[in-house]
Amino acid sequence: TGKFYNYNLHAALSNKVNGTWHFAEDKKGNIWLAGHEGYFKLDPKTNTFVKWNEAMGLEKNVHTGKITIDSNDNLWLCLKEGISFYNVTEKKLYNSLYNPTHNPLFDLNEGINHILFTTNYIWISTGDRIIYRYEKLTQKIKPFVFDMLPSKKLGPAVQKEITGILYELQNGQIIIPLMERGLAVYNPELEN
Repeated sequence: TGKFYNYNLHAALSNKVNGTWHFAEDKKGNIWLAGHEGYFKLDPKTNTFVKWNEAMGLEKNVHTGKITIDSNDNLWLCLKEGISFYNVTEKKLYNSLYNPTHNPLFDLNEGINHILFTTNYIWISTGDRIIYRYEKLTQKIKPFVFDMLPSKKLGPAVQKEITGILYELQNGQIIIPLMERGLAVYNPELEN
């Protein structure tokens, strides 16, 4: 029979991770974790998670969200203040404070929930209930909003639909859960 290993039960107080939101594995097998106190990387020698905020150039107590790893093993960090991108080769952090190429992705000044990479696009969902599609080639961003149906409970004013995590189907379509109305599917053939 198997048994689960709890890292916090075996870690020193300084290496305990509280409020684990998300984790990801890069191509080298490194385990990265987003927790309440920041971003962490598993040290396989000590079998403990080491805080990486300062090593990446983030503030000590940044408000974290999910972590996504791209095809080059770079880290895309979903933050309350927008997107940060850590280039592991350059060992540099790109965000609204350091954006030498003026990439509009780093101008998104809202809580980021999720990032999804597809062949031509980066899809971003936000706490403001907006989905953004970033075209990699042109660096243009297009927002998508789902309006909720008016209800007696919320009043006649139009409200934005609460969205879930973005997924790419095998056929290339993007699908997203909507809290009030099931699923929505993006079909690029219907764009124009």
